[in-house]
Amino acid sequence: MSHAPRSVSRLRLAALMILLLATSLGCSLGQMLVGEPTPTPRPTLAPPLPTWTPSPVGALSPAEVATLTVQAGIAIAFPTLTSTPTPYYTPTATPTWTPLPTPVDTPTPVPAPYVLVAAPIVNVRSGPSVAYPIVGQVRQDERYDIIGRNEAFTWWQICCVNGQQVWITTQLTAPGGPADSVPIIFPPDLPPTPFPTATPVDTPVPSPTPGPFRPVQLAEGPELWATTNSWLTIWLKTFVGQPPLTAPIANLRLKVLRNGSDVSQPGLTSGFFQFSAPTVLGEPIGNRREYNLKYEYLPDAGDAQWTIIVTDANGMELSMPVTFETRGGQEVYVSYFDTR
Repeated sequence: MSHAPRSVSRLRLAALMILLLATSLGCSLGQMLVGEPTPTPRPTLAPPLPTWTPSPVGALSPAEVATLTVQAGIAIAFPTLTSTPTPYYTPTATPTWTPLPTPVDTPTPVPAPYVLVAAPIVNVRSGPSVAYPIVGQVRQDERYDIIGRNEAFTWWQICCVNGQQVWITTQLTAPGGPADSVPIIFPPDLPPTPFPTATPVDTPVPSPTPGPFRPVQLAEGPELWATTNSWLTIWLKTFVGQPPLTAPIANLRLKVLRNGSDVSQPGLTSGFFQFSAPTVLGEPIGNRREYNLKYEYLPDAGDAQWTIIVTDANGMELSMPVTFETRGGQEVYVSYFDTR
C-alpha cells in the first residue's frame, strides 16, 4: 500500500514529460510545413556605435570564470603601475681652487744720498771742522754724493771736489735720499797750527821783521747770498772751539772798507749766537746761519770792492783782510775762530 502514491507520482511526471515533448514536436513540424515568416521591412538605421559587450560568462568553464574573477580582483586591488625612470643625478664637477700668485712688491729704487749746495759759494775742507784747511769751493745748486758724516751730524763727507773726498758743513746744504743712513766717518788728525817763529840773527846782516801775529783765522766765507735788498748785509760769527762745541767771542769789531774808504760801524760782537733767518715748522726760511754781529751798509751797495778785517775793541787788527765785490745789494756770511 505504501508503493501506491509513488507510482501515481511517477505516472504524472511521465505524462507531463510526454506532453512537453509533443508540444515541442508540433511547433517544429508546423514551422517546417508553413515556412519561415516574411520579415516586416524596417527602415535602414545608421550602424550603431560600437559598444563594449562582455563575453558571456556562461560560455566559460567554472575554472576559467574563477581564474578571471581572481585576476580581475587582483587587477583592482593591485593596479599595474607604470614605473617612471628615476632621473640619474649627474654630479657637477667641483671647480678646483687655484691659489692666486702672491704679489711680489717691486722695490722702488732709492737714490743714493746726496746734497745740493744751498749757498752761492761754500768752502770745503779736509775734515769736519773749520780748523781743517780749505781744499776747494763749491757753488749753489751743485750736487754731490754723500759718503758719510761726522758723529755730531754737522758735516757731510762728499765726493768729489777736485778729484778728492771733502767735508762740507750741513748748514749750507740740502740733503736728499736716505741721508740719515750714511755711516759715521771719523775725521783725520788735525794738522798742527803753524805759529810764526822769529828768524835768529846770526850775523850783523839785518833779517826781515816778522809781521804781526793774527790769532783770528778765517773759518768760513766769504759766502755771497742773493737778496732783493739794495744794501749790503754782513753776518759775522766769531768763536772758539770746534763745532759743535763752540762759544762766541765777544767785544770784537768788524772793520769794513768800501773801495778803500772806511765805512765801519761801532757795533761789537755779542757773547751769544743768533740766527740770520727764522724757521717755520722746523724748516729754515732763507739763509739761516749763526752769527754774533750784524753789519749793514744801508745806502745802495752798488758796484764796489769790499775789504773786511776783525779787530779788537780798540781797533787792533786780529785777522788777515778778506775782500769781495758786489754788483748791487748783497748778503755776505763770514766766520772766524780764535786760535789762541
